[in-house]
Formats: sequence, C-alpha cells, structure tokens
Amino acid sequence: MDQQTELTHVNANAQEVIITLDKIGGEHSGRLLAGYLHFSDEGIRRKAAAAVGSNGDTSTLPHLIDLFNNEPEMRV
Repeated sequence: MDQQTELTHVNANAQEVIITLDKIGGEHSGRLLAGYLHFSDEGIRRKAAAAVGSNGDTSTLPHLIDLFNNEPEMRV
C-alpha cells in the first residue's frame, strides 16, 4: 500500500518531517497526539510526523492510526 511505503520513508527521516509538523500544528497534531499519550515523547513525535507526512497531507490520518494500532513493529 502507498501509505505503508510513505510511512517507512517518513520514519527514516523523522527529524525533517517533524519540522513540517510543527509548522502545521493545530487540530490534526492534537488529535493524533491524544491517541498516543502512553508513548514516549519521541514516539509521539514520530507517529505524528508519519501520519501527517512530509507534504502536510492529513488525508491519510485515519488509515495510519489504524496501521499503528494493528502493526506492533511500527510502534516506537
């Protein structure tokens, strides 16, 4: 699936994507972070960055949240 490929790429470059996420901010990051409060801060940042993606597209958020919930190896 395209989302899984993109997710792998984003995780590999988390620092760069996190900067993008910080610029976006707002409700999208808050919504995702609320679902991962039990993870470390670094883990939350990586998941949020991966869900938003390098281009700021949030249309894949629901799919990626499901992917994180169902794929233990993706958890930080």
